[in-house]
Order: sequence, then C-alpha cells, then structure tokens
Amino acid sequence: MKYYFLTLFTSILLFNIFNCDAYITYEETTYRISDVESFKVYVTTSTATTIFHFSACEYHYFCHEDEPCLKVHSYNSINNPSPFASDNNYGEYLMDIKNNTKKIRICMINPNHPAYVCRTTKENSELKVKCLLAYEEKCKNDSECGDKTSCVNNICIDKVEPEENNFTKYFIIGFAIIFIIIIAIPLYFIIKNNIKDKKNEIQ
Repeated sequence: MKYYFLTLFTSILLFNIFNCDAYITYEETTYRISDVESFKVYVTTSTATTIFHFSACEYHYFCHEDEPCLKVHSYNSINNPSPFASDNNYGEYLMDIKNNTKKIRICMINPNHPAYVCRTTKENSELKVKCLLAYEEKCKNDSECGDKTSCVNNICIDKVEPEENNFTKYFIIGFAIIFIIIIAIPLYFIIKNNIKDKKNEIQ
C-alpha cells in the first residue's frame, strides 16, 4: 500500500510540473480600455540595501476597443497566444479551413477586431497602465506592440521567447528525470529486498 501512495504522489507532482500553465484564469469585468488605462499604479520603494528597489501593482487585462476587458490571474507573465476557449473571440480564434477534402483548424486573428494587452508599463520614467496590441496582432512599428513583443514583418512577436521557453522546458524535463531516478532507485531496492525476504520465508 505504501508503494501505491508513493507512486501516486510522484505522478501528481509530475503532472503539476508539466501543467504549470494551467493555473491561468480569467475574470470578466465591466472595464473598458479607457478605464484600464486610467488605473493608478501604486509604487513602493525600498532602500534597505545599497541598490534602489521599487515594486508596483501589476495589472494584466485583455481588451477590445468596443467590449469589456478580461482580467488575467496568473503566476507567470503571458507572452504566448492566450489559451481561451474556441468560442471566445479575444485575440486569436479557431477557423475551419477546407484543404481538398480534409477540414483543418488553424488559429487566425481578426485584423478588423484586434486584441489589446493592458499591463503596467514604464514610459518616460513613469509607471502607467498601457494597452498595446497583443501577441501576433498586425502592427506597423514596435511601439504598437505590448507584452514585450516587437513588430516583425508587421506582426507583434516575441523574438526572445522561443529560446527562453526551450530552456525552461529542458530544465523542467531534466529536473523531472532526476526526480524520477531519485525515487526509482530506493524503490527498486525496497521491492528487491521484499521479494528476497518472501523467497526466504517460502524456503
């Protein structure tokens, strides 16, 4: 029985490690872009060390110009396409495309109805909430793109993110493998000793 609980605990832990992005939730609000951009950013400073530190409220919303905004609750910052349900028209949406006799589903953006990401932003040494174009929306220059993205070929993308994501994935996979080995080795010897003890009892 104790081996069962050990295996179950390991499985749950690994599931949580590989599904850390699942802790993102969204809250519907009545705020519009103008409301969000009028939020005051409260800043606190610390001079406890020789280095000057400051912290501020982190606001994170997804908005359309003519619709209420969605508030994002997450342990991590979001630089990826928003994982909304297929019937939600914020940002990207799923579109059925017919390819010969086969229907495939691909992500599309609506150029006439762009999504904006609203976050705490530093501008001219001032912290404010600013709404800029979301990931993979069409753009003309870098200043239009939000969430640390850049305008490349008229699309807001994150140049650095793929490399960071790969490093994070490799780190998580490596940690998981080491953890499994640490659990598996003593478990192997425990089971081996139990089998040996049972054989001795039978003899």
